[in-house]
Amino acid sequence: MNNIKYQRVWAWSLISIFLLIGCTNSKNPLSSNIISTPTITEIPLSVTPSQSAPITALPQGLILVQVCDGQEKPCPDSILFNDSNGNYRQFSFMGFNLNLAYDYKKGTFENDGDIWLLDLASGKSQNLTNTIDCYEHDVTWSPDNKSIAFLGCGGDSLDDIYLLDITSGKRTNITNTPDLYEICFSSNSYPLSNCSLGWWSQQPLFIVAGSGKLRQSQPGEIMQGHCHTYGGECYAFPTKISIDSKDYGILDKINGLEHQPALSPDGKLLAYDGGILYNLETDKQETIYPSEYSLHVESSNKSGDPQLVSPSWSPDGKQIAWIGHVNERGDNGLFVFDVSRHEGQILYTYSPNYVTLMLPAWKRWSGVGVTWSPDSQWITISDSEFPQGKAFLCIFSRDGKTKVKFDKGDLDRGLPIWSPDSKKLIFVKRYFANSGIPQTIQMLEIRDWKVVQLNVPENSYPIVWLQP
Repeated sequence: MNNIKYQRVWAWSLISIFLLIGCTNSKNPLSSNIISTPTITEIPLSVTPSQSAPITALPQGLILVQVCDGQEKPCPDSILFNDSNGNYRQFSFMGFNLNLAYDYKKGTFENDGDIWLLDLASGKSQNLTNTIDCYEHDVTWSPDNKSIAFLGCGGDSLDDIYLLDITSGKRTNITNTPDLYEICFSSNSYPLSNCSLGWWSQQPLFIVAGSGKLRQSQPGEIMQGHCHTYGGECYAFPTKISIDSKDYGILDKINGLEHQPALSPDGKLLAYDGGILYNLETDKQETIYPSEYSLHVESSNKSGDPQLVSPSWSPDGKQIAWIGHVNERGDNGLFVFDVSRHEGQILYTYSPNYVTLMLPAWKRWSGVGVTWSPDSQWITISDSEFPQGKAFLCIFSRDGKTKVKFDKGDLDRGLPIWSPDSKKLIFVKRYFANSGIPQTIQMLEIRDWKVVQLNVPENSYPIVWLQP
């Protein structure tokens, strides 16, 4: 795979124009389908659309990636670190899919079908896999930063999961399943959507992946809906794989996966698509039904199963958010459940734009992203909304009584980045290349919702905000 070539086209730059709008307080046309919708309190806007956000230096602890802008010849991406004076140092790497270790001392990237290691102190890189006829990709770091897991060829046409010790270079196939394929799960992270396996510090001795068998489509076959939509079909199922390669257990053969599973902060409950909470101590599963949490939605699923996907735990482990369909039109809702209190709320409903129009809306999922603030007091949702055709970012207080909505331009680009103290939030505002409106990175203060624009190099994206 050393002859594989990668090309990406980027056409973005910086600008000081921005638009800040509040979520309307008018009745949502979907509200007739929803019971127990919380009362919303509007936040007064501190900046009007006609004003420009002031430009400020990078905050301390912020790490960015500057992407190649699509030149005809291969060009490097860069990682940028800022110092206390607002300056930044830059390391270039010829590759893509940068993935940082948890200690932020090193990272990996992909180039020409191999995985490379980047030392963030010296800027030096080295080829970790160096294979000729095998394509390694989609790295996940171990919680102790000593090894990586990745997908690659396993002696046949199907991907296996490999572990590689960073120090010794020892490489181990921990799946070795000729009749099955393993997959990772995409997330809306910067600067591109990375694909990662479930390898968490709470449970470091196993990895969660998707597992399935190849299926040949028949000529003239009608397209099925996405997994966990009405008429949907699942192709990969949650699988627990021990890192010593001694155990390979498919946890669920009915509820498949399309989105990244989420492990509770205490390491006991694994949440995955279908509204499933799997208890890793008892091997029992529980299905979350909105109706059991005093939430009533108009389902397009005749079996009555909850159409809940893409779970996200609050950092304190007391609440869990899901994306779900709220009616037969396929409109999305942001569901938040307090499992211990058996309480639920729907914070927002909207009609999303979809990448494909080959299926009806109620058979599709959009690329929606959800984040929690580190203190668990705020939750965000970002997506593109129909019929406005605009990307948006909504921020909600934990109790659902406060929300603010920001226009993100024409295209939704990645998840917002929270400051370690939960007082600030950074997001990208991006437009179509032919619009003539350059891209900006904006930072807002949660306490008063004031916005400033960051002074960053062209084509840059924030990827993490560390404690300075």
